Amino acid sequence: MSNLDNLLHENESLKNEINTIKQLILNLENENRKSWSTIIDEKVEILYEKFKDDTDMLPDSTEKYIYKKCIKIIFAMILEMKDNI
Repeated sequence: MSNLDNLLHENESLKNEINTIKQLILNLENENRKSWSTIIDEKVEILYEKFKDDTDMLPDSTEKYIYKKCIKIIFAMILEMKDNI
């Protein structure tokens, strides 16, 4: 390979890396724009499926709703206490 070929290959590799980094930055920016309520909803969905048990007394959707609501209430209380300190 000539120096020109090496430079062209390196240039193409760097362009790919730049595009990958740009996409990562966009993903991080989108993640930072989410409200804490949305983040709680997403995390409860993930954790519920991860730690799901076989003893169902309520439908899954109802159980998840209760978890989400409780966590949001607790989170709001913590934020309120933080602001009053």
